[in-house]
Amino acid sequence: ASRTGRRTVLWGHIGTTAGTRYRLLRQVDAGWVPVGPDAQTGARGNLTRTVSAAPGDRYRLWLPEQQTYSGILTVS
Repeated sequence: ASRTGRRTVLWGHIGTTAGTRYRLLRQVDAGWVPVGPDAQTGARGNLTRTVSAAPGDRYRLWLPEQQTYSGILTVS
């Protein structure tokens, strides 16, 4: 991730093919809420999302086809 002010760019890699569906989630209080609509990875499984985030905000991905969550990213 990279951050300038609150503008934060999250990027990552899921698998090896394009079109893997994922849901970006942000932790709010004790729960996780979607950040925008579900999306799909681009070429070779890459993803990039721009969000408004402050230091300490936490994000993770939900991968519905695999029924699994990614690790948690804490914005610094």
